[in-house]
Amino acid sequence: MSQALPQVPAFYFSTESLQPLIEKFKPLYNSADPFPHVVIDNFLPEWVIDKVLEEYPLAGAIPWSQFNAPTENKKWSASDEKNFGPFTRHLMTQFNSATFLKFLKAVTGIEHLIGDPYFLGGGMHQTHPGGFLKVHTDFNWTVN
Repeated sequence: MSQALPQVPAFYFSTESLQPLIEKFKPLYNSADPFPHVVIDNFLPEWVIDKVLEEYPLAGAIPWSQFNAPTENKKWSASDEKNFGPFTRHLMTQFNSATFLKFLKAVTGIEHLIGDPYFLGGGMHQTHPGGFLKVHTDFNWTVN
């Protein structure tokens, strides 16, 4: 007997909704100091954030990888999507979608962006009291 899939509310990035953000933030990205970046307030609808927070696992509820290093201390991450709630899992696929990657490419000018479907650099993260995440570079891959 098959199990019923959980009902997950839909949220999708659309080219139409992202286009105004490209026009607004592309010029700001390259001129930002001390390195190219943008901060987009209220990027996701509040109900999307509320749904992710509702599902977010507490410390100890799932297996977390722990990091204690000069650039990151008391940082925990989870990359196995089976530990994500159903809506969180859906949202993570949206961040890996062609629509979202094309948006990032348009804002940054970075060609050949590749998503992170294995969540090797993404996934869920949390920093515990007294912890920090300093400015750093993650591992980088170059695709020829």
